[in-house]
Amino acid sequence: MDQSHLQPYTPRPLPRPKGSARYLLYDLDRLLDDQISRCEVNVAQLAASLGFDRFQLNRRMKSAIGMSVSEYIQQRRLRKACTLIRRGGLTMIEVARACGFEDNSYFSRFFKKETGMTPSQFLGR
Repeated sequence: MDQSHLQPYTPRPLPRPKGSARYLLYDLDRLLDDQISRCEVNVAQLAASLGFDRFQLNRRMKSAIGMSVSEYIQQRRLRKACTLIRRGGLTMIEVARACGFEDNSYFSRFFKKETGMTPSQFLGR
């Protein structure tokens, strides 16, 4: 099957807000860098680390970048997965685990839903 018409997938750029929201996103990114490989990233704990409750943090994120904290975490995981797959040297199971997905099947479904291709197809393009 000829797939030459398919455009290569590039993750959409993560939003870069201005003003104080930029600092909030910077702080959240720092926390996520340490926790992204965990299967369960607790939004309430992230919020508390930033001095908010989870509802306040979600409102601020929605206002600043148009997505919830959970959506942002998923986009960060997707970007990390794309980077690890491109870099090579890891199995898809290892990529899934490094990105916080405990279930490889769910990782593949999520990746395909977001990119339009399976992780293996992404690797082979």
